[in-house]
Formats: sequence, structure tokens, C-alpha cells
Amino acid sequence: MAKQNTMKKILLFAPAKSTESVFQRTNGRIFAKTGLAFLIITCQLSVLNGFSQTKQLWGMTQTGGQNNQGVIFKTDSSGNNETVQQSFFKYDGADPYSDLIQASDGMLYGMTVDGGSYGKGVLFQFNPATFTYTKKLDFDGAFSGSYPYGSLMQASDGMLYGMTQYGGVNDMGVLFQYNPATSGYTKKFTFDG
Repeated sequence: MAKQNTMKKILLFAPAKSTESVFQRTNGRIFAKTGLAFLIITCQLSVLNGFSQTKQLWGMTQTGGQNNQGVIFKTDSSGNNETVQQSFFKYDGADPYSDLIQASDGMLYGMTVDGGSYGKGVLFQFNPATFTYTKKLDFDGAFSGSYPYGSLMQASDGMLYGMTQYGGVNDMGVLFQYNPATSGYTKKFTFDG
């Protein structure tokens, strides 16, 4: 039977105050437990394997993990069996504030507001089938923008669109387009106030 993915966008914001572990289950909800982290579950993948259906929830924490700079994790639909799939660290990106999205190519995409080659955040791809993390773009400030606090979205043209809080010629942020097929970045608009 063929593998099929479906996506539903759900958001769960859960403040956490303990530093004992990365996750805690309480009344069927999952809470990140590192500092004042927030858990954001943003995508539900439904994977069809043979005759059984396994649902997985994928999300990110803003802090926590090996380097206390956030993680990508997955869990089952009941909030059990959570596993960290990627710990963020400096040059590969750190401190994700955005949502994960599943693009039409089946990959998960997101951004971090810190880390990368310039310390101004990255755009990344995560392959949920092979658990492979790939940094796709380093935000550099003047040209590509910096500190992307918002989330990506995929338009009907297949391109991903996003914004940064700062950067661009006026240092007030940019609107950009990212082509997942070619890894091409295009600045569409520079904000001026």
C-alpha cells in the first residue's frame, strides 16, 4: 500500500516552568519543560503503512534539548512516545519561534530566529521519513533579512513565503519567497515603516 501524507494545522501553546525533562504529559496534553519554553504542535502527519494507520504529531520547542536552543520532536496522536528528532545548535539555527509546515514535497520547513552563519536565523528543511535536518538559508541582515519570528506558508504556486522582523535596506524586515525545488531565495518586498 502506498504511503500517503495528510496535514492538519493545529496550534497548542503551553507555558512550562520546570527543567526536569524535555516533555511532560498532563491530561492528554504535552508540555515542554525547559525554562519558559512553549510547545507548538503545528502539523499532524497521517502515514499509511500497510493496513494500519499511524498518526504522528510533529512540533518544536523554543528552548530545551542538548543545547537548550530548541528541538524538533515527534509523538503519537495520544501524546505518548515522544522523541527528539533534532536539537538545534548555533550554526544550524537556534531558538525556533515559528511553526513547522509540511510542504507539497512532503518535507517539513521552519525557521529559527537565532543561529546560522550570521547569528540572524535560518530557514531549514526536515525530512520526516529519513529524520534528516538541512539548513537551507542563512538570514544575513541587509539582503535576506534577519530574525524571522513569523511562520512560513506555501502558496498555490508551490513557493514558500515568509517575513523577517528586521533586515533589508531599512532594517524593518523583508517579505521573501523561497523555492523548495531549487533552494532559490527572492526578496519580494522591503518594509520601510
